[in-house]
Amino acid sequence: MLTNSFSVDEMVSNPYETRSDSFYFVEDRLIMHNKADYAYNGGD
Repeated sequence: MLTNSFSVDEMVSNPYETRSDSFYFVEDRLIMHNKADYAYNGGD
């Protein structure tokens, strides 16, 4: 969770530099790994 406006400003100023990885497991076995890049710049 973002805690201050500095974090939001940094994310908007640097599109596609905010990233996440999600890992999905079933019975201790990895079934999917999803990587995502985010651009919080309003579509510019």
